[in-house]
Amino acid sequence: MKSKLIILSFTLFFFNSGNAICVPRNRSVPSPFPHTPPNLIPVSSTPSLPKAPTPSLPAPKAPSSSSPKAPVPSLPAPSLPKAPTPSLPAPKAPSSSSPKAPVPSLPAPSLPKGGNPQPGKGSPLLGGGKPLPGGGGDNPGLKKICNSTDYPDVCLSTLGLLVGPATDPPTVLGVAIKAGLDFAKTAKDAAQQLATKPGTPPDEASPIKDCTDNYDDVLYNFQKAADALPQKDIGTMNTMLSAALTDVEDCNDAFEGRVSSLATFSDTLMKMASNCLAIVDVMNKPPV
Repeated sequence: MKSKLIILSFTLFFFNSGNAICVPRNRSVPSPFPHTPPNLIPVSSTPSLPKAPTPSLPAPKAPSSSSPKAPVPSLPAPSLPKAPTPSLPAPKAPSSSSPKAPVPSLPAPSLPKGGNPQPGKGSPLLGGGKPLPGGGGDNPGLKKICNSTDYPDVCLSTLGLLVGPATDPPTVLGVAIKAGLDFAKTAKDAAQQLATKPGTPPDEASPIKDCTDNYDDVLYNFQKAADALPQKDIGTMNTMLSAALTDVEDCNDAFEGRVSSLATFSDTLMKMASNCLAIVDVMNKPPV
């Protein structure tokens, strides 16, 4: 009896186990393991969860050396507007073939024959530098002023016939500057004639031309001194008359130690400018 019970117990045990292992394929019967797929067979095996599919990206192909490279778009660099450069028309060079405008030629004053030019009758220097009768030697006012100069004889000779009754220093100075202007013009004309005179040696023509320019500067300086006289501008008059002296010295230096053919004119101009400077000094002194 015991043996039958034992056999019956084993039979029931194995029967129930078979039901647990063998699951019918009817999908309507719920699975004892809800998360296990229905096609898993042994119960004792550990259920494996399906791996999530890893998306595979296509590997980028390395550009082959033979394949043409894609052109890289280049953006044009922004161009800044340039400031307009004013263009001036280039001066045209004068053509050598074009006819030159005729230069008007002035007739040169005639020179006396047989020597170098000398101060003529129109010159304020008369009598060789000696006072003329009635030419200022009898005028005490003029004589007093001329005695204050370095060359009183030249002062009386150049101013004696020009000064009127008034002999105050400003009036005498105005006459002296006017006499210097006139004599500078005479000297310049004489230098121009001598420079163009036939037979003048070339080594003299060059310094004579320099003296012509120097005498022209003397004219300018005397004129500036005359312009400053009405305002009694002592400084300007001293500057201009001193410059006239320098111009005459430059004329003498142009001959480089040789005897100047214009020595008479230069010597007289130098003395006249020096006397004018002395009269400016008299005018600047307070009256006694």
